[in-house]
Order: sequence, then structure tokens, then C-alpha cells
Amino acid sequence: MKKLTAVFLLLSLLMAAWPVPVYAAAPEEISREILQWNLQNTGKKDVQSWLDSTLAESAGAGAEWYILGLVQSGESYDFSHYVAALEKYVSGKEERSATARQKNALMFLACGGGGGYVRQVAESSAGELGIMSWVYGLHLANNGAATVPERAEIVSTLLSLQLPDGGWAVSGEHGDTDVTAMVVQALAPGRDEAEVAGAIGRALEFLSARQCDDGGFASYGVECPESIAQVVIALAALDLDAFSDERFIKNGHTMLDALALFRQSDGSYAHFLDGESNGLATVEVFCAMTAYERQQRGGGSLYLFDEPALAPESGGGRTVWLLPVFAGAVAVLLVCLVLSRRGRKE
Repeated sequence: MKKLTAVFLLLSLLMAAWPVPVYAAAPEEISREILQWNLQNTGKKDVQSWLDSTLAESAGAGAEWYILGLVQSGESYDFSHYVAALEKYVSGKEERSATARQKNALMFLACGGGGGYVRQVAESSAGELGIMSWVYGLHLANNGAATVPERAEIVSTLLSLQLPDGGWAVSGEHGDTDVTAMVVQALAPGRDEAEVAGAIGRALEFLSARQCDDGGFASYGVECPESIAQVVIALAALDLDAFSDERFIKNGHTMLDALALFRQSDGSYAHFLDGESNGLATVEVFCAMTAYERQQRGGGSLYLFDEPALAPESGGGRTVWLLPVFAGAVAVLLVCLVLSRRGRKE
């Protein structure tokens, strides 16, 4: 009996010490879980009602990354309530932060509306607040906004800011994972240009070298899902599969495996390992999964919008195309009526 007890205790100790594999959900499953987490937290019945209420109420003040993800998700949503709320927000608030204004302008480019605001921001914000204002300025230019300075000068400036280690940073002499990935996201549409391609190649080497043994990434020494998310978005912008590219698999672990370490039982994500749900971490993971799914569909970068670049002066969301379509339909109908009458006369 004592021998059996000893064997049982030994087996128990071995099982406790044996690493338990963490289930890595598929990207589309992660996206669904995050949306469901938001619906449960807000008491909304579906994504559209959440968009029309909670996200519209947070226009200009935190809703932007979910809006970006929803716009590029491939699903059909009505953004008119959000656009109206964002127009009200920018008309009643003098936003001093260049990057905040640029993010608002990008949301208008994604959803429609804000034509005058977009032009004003595009002409006055690039480079105003350091490297990130160059990054968002380039996103505006990539979507057709007439930026000052022009796109070529913004690209040249970002290339000049690349550090010897191949990365970029807000400050200092060493590259930062998040900032490097975000610069790559902005440069990606110009990757066929030789100088840009070279800079991106060095950046990918930097990022691959910075990847942790568990497949994740750290920013300022702290491993977090936000850093993983930014790298996923960057690779997707380059049309690279973030979860199968051998440069980004360490010890058999992918970034998807690393993300699972931060996943909470309710489908949200923590900022720290063994931490609690964090809103920013969760929304960045949502954007990353959207970027990955979009890349898999051949849809291009998360920051390149399919709608016409400069939207009309005021609202209407993503239905601005209806007027020319309606006008064309009326013209076709009139032609048919004329031909029909001629046929009767003959």
C-alpha cells in the first residue's frame, strides 16, 4: 500500500510539472470571441447595435480601433451613426494632438464624411508630433489624401529615421518592436520601391531577432499581446502569413501560440502574463486578427481602405456610392422608355 501511495505521489508531481499545452484559437474564432465579449459587457444584442450606440458614443475618444477592425472585417455594417458622432466630436473640440487628429481623419477616410476636416488634417499634421505623426501622415497619403509634405517626402523622412539595428523608436538609439512594426505598416504600400524594400528587409530582420522563445514579442522588456498584434498587422500589410513564415516561428512556437498565453476565459486579453482583461490589449488583438484574415482573403493592408479616398463634406457613412448608382439607373430607365416608344411607333 505504501509503495502504491509513493508511486501515486510521484506521478502527481510529474503531471504537475509537465507543461500543459495552451489552446491556440484560430484567428476568426478569436475575432468572434472578442466581439462577443464586448456585447456581453455592454448588453447589446448584436454588433450593429453596439456600433450604433457604444462605439458611436466613444467617437474620437477610444472607438477608433474597433471601427478600423469592423470596416476591414469583410462584414457589412452601417457606420452612419458613428460618422455623425465623429463629425460632432471634431466640430466641438479643438484636438491638439496631431496623431489624434490623424486617427480621426483616417476613420473618416474609412467610413465616409469629414471631407473638410480630412483635408485640413492632411495639410497640417505630418511630423508635428514626432515619428508617429509621420507614420499616420503616411497612412493618410497612402489613402489618397493630399498631405503636406507630400508622400515622397514623408517616406524619405521615415527612412532617414531608421536606426542602425534596423528598427525605429520614439527616442533613443535602439529600435522598439511596436514602433518598428507600425512604421513597416505605413511603408508597406511602397515596398516595390528599392530603398523602401531595403529598409523593410532590415526591419524584418530586426523583428525576427527580437521575437521571444515562446513566439511572442516584448516592448521595453515586457512581453505583451499588443507587440504581437503590431507585428502581425505589419506582416499582413506585406502580404506575409504571420503564423507560417519561418522567420517568425521560434522553437516551434508561432505568434498565435504566444497570444494564447494572454487569453482570458471570457475571450478577452490581458496586457501582462497572468494578468486580467485589458481593453487596449483586446482591441489590438482584434485588429491583428482582422488584418490577418484580410491578408488571407487577398484584401491588402489593414490601413488601406477600399472606398474612394476623399469623402464628401458630410455624413452618409459608406453609402456615398448610392447617388451616382441611382442616377445611372434613372438614365438607363429613360433610355429604355425612349426606345420602347420608338418601337411602338414603328
